[in-house]
Amino acid sequence: NMANFVVQRKAPQELLPDDIEAVKKCCLAEGWGPYTRPDDLSHFYSGPPFIESGTFIGVLDGEIIGHVVASKYGDSTNGGGVQYIAIFIVEKPQRGKGYGLKIWN
Repeated sequence: NMANFVVQRKAPQELLPDDIEAVKKCCLAEGWGPYTRPDDLSHFYSGPPFIESGTFIGVLDGEIIGHVVASKYGDSTNGGGVQYIAIFIVEKPQRGKGYGLKIWN
């Protein structure tokens, strides 16, 4: 139900351990092993060369069901660096309902 769905934007320093665990849980369910070890996600939330990062968390009825992790790598002076989406995932039972699009936007 979209009425019970919210998207939270969090900067790296705002992420709680439960937020990171929820990302890892989704990745593990998909077999994305590289993102399930404790230190594998930390580079998305740390300083240089990952100079900017943000996570958009989809919450349905108080439960985290999806994430978009965006990062910028490299020197940002004069428009430099590379921006990319590191993780975009919605839990399988919630797919096809518009939640991923809502997180993305």
